[in-house]
Amino acid sequence: MNRYLYVASNLVTYLYLPGNALGAGMMTVVGQCVGAGEEKQARAYAWKLVRLNYILLALICTGMVAARGLLVSWYHLSPESAAPAMKLLLAHSIAMVIWPVAFLLPNYFRATGHAAFTMIVSIATMWVFRVGMANVFVRVLKMDILGVWYAMFVDWGFRAAIFLWKYAAEARKKPLPQKNGRRDAYQEP
Repeated sequence: MNRYLYVASNLVTYLYLPGNALGAGMMTVVGQCVGAGEEKQARAYAWKLVRLNYILLALICTGMVAARGLLVSWYHLSPESAAPAMKLLLAHSIAMVIWPVAFLLPNYFRATGHAAFTMIVSIATMWVFRVGMANVFVRVLKMDILGVWYAMFVDWGFRAAIFLWKYAAEARKKPLPQKNGRRDAYQEP
């Protein structure tokens, strides 16, 4: 196996850190708002956390792109291995513009009792787009590992589109009736 893949995979994990941390916080904040019957507040906090993730990603991804040569040099790769590692870092840093909506926003749905929806979307898009497109990119178009990563980005794009559609549809819905002054968070409309 080429070391450049390990290096790139290791370095891009830093791009996920803010989103993963914000996702845990989103579950708690949105869950508390929903439990208190404050759907509008839950939506507002969810979108604020998504925007915060975009701000943090802009900083981290810009730093990753600017310093990718230095970062890869710490692993003492040959020039033949360093070049594809830097190409993978660039592609991944650019594709991270999709990540918050595809992976942070689903925490809003989980906290509002729609965990099954997020699971179905995630599994379906993974198999259809990530696995399916990886086969097309690698076997048909004869791309290297970058084709597999492109397939992953296509998966992210479809997840993001579906979750944005659901988020917008939820905003247009009428609020659920209150029970004893509180909304049942797990009741489907």
